[in-house]
Amino acid sequence: MDNSGQTKRPTSMPTAQRPVRLAQLVTLFGWLGLIGFGGGPAVLSLIREYVVERKRWLDDHGFVEAVALAQSLPGVIGTNTATYIGLRLRGWLGAGLAVVSFVFPSFIIIVGLTMVYAQTRHLPAVERAFFGLTPAMTGIIAATAIRLSRSTVKRSWHAVLAVTACAAATAFRHLVVQIILAAGAIGLLAARFQRAPGESHDDRATTSAPIPPHADRANPEAPSSDGKTRLHSILAPVVLWAVASSISLTLLALFLIFLKIGALTYGGGYVMVPLMEHDVVYRFRWVNARQFADGVALGQLTPGPIAITATFIGYFAAGLKGALVATVAIFLPSFVMTGIAGTYVNRFRESRWIQAALAGVAPAVTGLLLTGAIIIGQASIHSLSSGCIALAAGILFLALRLNPLYIMLGAGAVGLLVR
Repeated sequence: MDNSGQTKRPTSMPTAQRPVRLAQLVTLFGWLGLIGFGGGPAVLSLIREYVVERKRWLDDHGFVEAVALAQSLPGVIGTNTATYIGLRLRGWLGAGLAVVSFVFPSFIIIVGLTMVYAQTRHLPAVERAFFGLTPAMTGIIAATAIRLSRSTVKRSWHAVLAVTACAAATAFRHLVVQIILAAGAIGLLAARFQRAPGESHDDRATTSAPIPPHADRANPEAPSSDGKTRLHSILAPVVLWAVASSISLTLLALFLIFLKIGALTYGGGYVMVPLMEHDVVYRFRWVNARQFADGVALGQLTPGPIAITATFIGYFAAGLKGALVATVAIFLPSFVMTGIAGTYVNRFRESRWIQAALAGVAPAVTGLLLTGAIIIGQASIHSLSSGCIALAAGILFLALRLNPLYIMLGAGAVGLLVR
């Protein structure tokens, strides 16, 4: 207690006595990015082991706060958690270095795997291995949807929304973005109808988004330097022209498409499958349906999130530059959102409208996961044996909770044997 007799709330500040150095952040999250196989829960347990137990940079309250915020935002929970921890320890620079260090090992691995795949995908042995890998990916995604439904489908309207989202996304794959937005709107409507009778509009207004500090600096009446303004107005078009002329249309398209996907990938990396497939397979034709399924499977073989499949697509579209651009674009929205929300974490968590929208999006995400399984299944399951591989992979992941990496490696070995 303090002098006023009030109990102090636990904070999420680090428990270490000395401030964390940037080099320490880079080293730790680089190592976690290298050994972080097994998906979200396994990665979170690793982060907690090092950040809370070994390094004592955060206490358990701070770690739980990081995970809760990471789960509430688009993007991958592991990278969102790394962003928030870096932000808490060393501000925006720390957040950026933590995320880059965390993703970099997977980026290097998937680039290497993609180069090998591009040269060897027509070899019989490689085709047999992917005969097992891609059906297994179908089973794992379907099992993930079932597991997620236990926490997202709690009411009858949640189930209706999940089924409707799956059916709509499967039939109209170009409308996935609209489906997510509609689900958020349904969540807002449900919260409005469930509002307590005595609640007033003023009560709801208190949860609006915070005004950033020093916002008055943007006041148009504030004094400014006319000379500098003229110089900026002359140089800005020149700089924009120089940047635009050095970027190909393919790289620009890659950046914009994966920026959109990164902003809408709520509920885990598997949700990006239906979001990505329409644009990269049918709209821009950077890969075909089979290569897309293989890319998702290769992403599962890296220690990083499944979102690293963007690197695979970017490489096929525009080589190493495309791989880098797609990777940056898919992680950039969640990085920015987590940084902003982490700065105002209390207001974000207490905003009933944000939470209401998320309550509608969550069941729809479950349906979109099933759509992802359907998409990968259509490209990979063409026989009884491949169907059995998918079913076995789903059961092993759902019932026995085996590490997805082990399931994928086992499925690849089975593919070599049975085909």
